[in-house]
Amino acid sequence: MKELHFRSASELGRMMRRGEISSLELTDHFIARIEALDGKAPAELQIEMLLEYGRLVERATLWFLAHAARPLDISAEIVRFGPGIATLCRSLDSVIPEADTGALKQRKAELVKHGFSPSLASEIVAIDYLMSAPDIVKITETAGGTTDIVDVARIYFAVGTRFGLDWLRTAADGLTLDNHWQKIAVDSAVSDLYGHQAMLTQSVLATAGKTGKSKGADRSAEGGEDKIENWVSQNRAAADKAAQLLSDLRNTPGGVDLAMLTVANTQLRSLLPA
Repeated sequence: MKELHFRSASELGRMMRRGEISSLELTDHFIARIEALDGKAPAELQIEMLLEYGRLVERATLWFLAHAARPLDISAEIVRFGPGIATLCRSLDSVIPEADTGALKQRKAELVKHGFSPSLASEIVAIDYLMSAPDIVKITETAGGTTDIVDVARIYFAVGTRFGLDWLRTAADGLTLDNHWQKIAVDSAVSDLYGHQAMLTQSVLATAGKTGKSKGADRSAEGGEDKIENWVSQNRAAADKAAQLLSDLRNTPGGVDLAMLTVANTQLRSLLPA
């Protein structure tokens, strides 16, 4: 297992596709790297990072159970999704919204200061974005070659920022929950928010395609914001309603609660294509 420490994410992905390591071995490898910091990094920080990784595993597992082809063939799904996810891992620095890069660099620096290696710190700060990797690969497939995965990722993440979906998921993570049913409600709302983001990204791409802006589109650091604004101009009423809702939520004293999250989730459905 120790030799895996010196492999890049893309190398590990290729090893999985060739059957040289299993997903369980890869999971054990990642956990072992964090546990190896015992006595070097604060225990509470190690636990937080393990929980963060656990969220990624849970999200990916539930996604494939819900969306993978039936009968479920894990090896085939690795072949299908692995290359796209590996490309996304290599390209994250160029697809993450500019507004987020400062906070990510600061978080990485904090982890390194507490004893995490730069490579492990980079993987950890990327976890929130890799939660969406299967959706992004599937959207790229649906686009049928008109847009590559890097452009799709730029638009996907920009959609999350533009319509407050990232902010709502962060607010959901911070809710104090009193019982199991409230946790189920929050988990369901968060899953819906990911689904809204995927459907909105597909709608933005479809609108751009109709107006001749998809193939050979601008790949600058703006990250597809021109395509999003083009979509907004054609869906002005729904976009303005969503913007007003998010403004009200952001300015509510005491922050978002479960009822507000539920209302926001329902109202954001109005943005989705019929």
